Formats: sequence, structure tokens, C-alpha cells
Amino acid sequence: MINILQAITNDLPNFPEQIIQNWLLPITKEIGWSPKHNENWYNIPMNGSIDYWRSMVWEKQIIEFNNLRLTNIYHVEINEMANNYYKGIDSVYNSCKRIKYSINLIKNKKLLKPIILISSNNGYEIADGNHRITAYKISRDKNIINNPKLETWVGTTDAYSGTFYWSTNGR
Repeated sequence: MINILQAITNDLPNFPEQIIQNWLLPITKEIGWSPKHNENWYNIPMNGSIDYWRSMVWEKQIIEFNNLRLTNIYHVEINEMANNYYKGIDSVYNSCKRIKYSINLIKNKKLLKPIILISSNNGYEIADGNHRITAYKISRDKNIINNPKLETWVGTTDAYSGTFYWSTNGR
């Protein structure tokens, strides 16, 4: 019998294990695998096609926060999450708690999980890491850290067909 990790690896052989462990396995534990036959994956950024994700080429990169060029949609969303954090407004998935946890790790100079980005014509889209990016933004704005360096996985593909935007307040 094939386990979930093996099933994901079979479907997405180009995905680094760290991306599977940090991003896909936690989602899979909630809603199951496979996005090919699972309507629960509708809101997960699989861009309507597993073939799109199979064509993805991944590269681990360090990106300075000040050089992180997000698409407009994600830029607005990160600012909205930061504003909600300052106001104490907690959205779904314990946003304030998750952001505060990440800020504490940043204060204590601990590494956060890599952020998973997709390179698009208009900047980076966030596949996983919106709360961490918001924590870095808040930490920079509060002078906790000047220009943090983010550990990221950046995916690129020639099959890019537009944004896979989904509400980062949901994840």
C-alpha cells in the first residue's frame, strides 16, 4: 500500500521533499490527497492542473525582505493581515497567534520554515508563508530586524497561466 508521502512524490516528482513536508503534507492531513480527484483541493493553489505543478522547477533562494516583490494581490493581503494583527482581529486559522509566534522566533534569531513562492510576470505569489511574511513585515516595521533575509523555495514554470490567488486569510 502506498503511503501519502509516496503518493504525493509519485504525482509531483519534481517537488523537493521539504516543500512536500512543510506545505502539502499538512494540507493533505486535513483534506486528503489527491488534487486530481478531490474537490476539497479546489481552494488550494493547484491552478486547476496537476500538470502545471509537475512542470514547476524549484530553486532554494535567500531573498532580502526589501527585495521581495509580491504581486499586487499578495502585497495588499500582507498589509491587510498586518493591520488586522495590530488591531487584534483574528481571522481564520489563528492568524494573530501564528504571526505572534513567528515574530517571537524572529526576535530570538530562530529560523522560520522556508516560504514557498511562485514566480509570475508580476512578482511573487505566495503558495505558503503568508503569516511568516507578515511577521517579517511587522518585525521590520517595529525595528526588531532591519532587512530580514527570507529562506524561500521559488517555483517557476513556462506553463504559467495566470494567478492562482486564493485567500491567504484561509491558510
